[in-house]
Amino acid sequence: MGILVYSFLGGMKAVTWTQVAQYIVLIIAYMILVFAIGQALQSIEAKLVQLKGDPKEQEAREIWKKELPPSWEEGKKALEEKLASLPTDDPERAKVEKALKDYPKAPQETKEKVGTGQKAGRSHVQTSQILHHYTIQAC
Repeated sequence: MGILVYSFLGGMKAVTWTQVAQYIVLIIAYMILVFAIGQALQSIEAKLVQLKGDPKEQEAREIWKKELPPSWEEGKKALEEKLASLPTDDPERAKVEKALKDYPKAPQETKEKVGTGQKAGRSHVQTSQILHHYTIQAC
């Protein structure tokens, strides 16, 4: 309230000094924000390092790697490359577009479609063969 009265009574000189006061407050606020973000990032980094070293986390990552063979990414990439290499008027393009559309969009969807693991009674090799089928279908 005092700054407002000071501005009304003092004219341009008062307005200038009011702006200076506002800038000082803003600079201090930004410095506090930068400091707080820096502290948060350091604690997040420390937690990440701690998590990477945790044996249970490493075990979970290994299990996740085994859940889905890398053929999902390879198959999708092969279809995308084939689609990019075909001219727009090529009749084969429709087959490749359909195969890419039908291709599982995410690893989770792949797990649901092909039923990886013991639940479906398939090995990872069989799962790879099923995913490979999606790719071959378009070629």
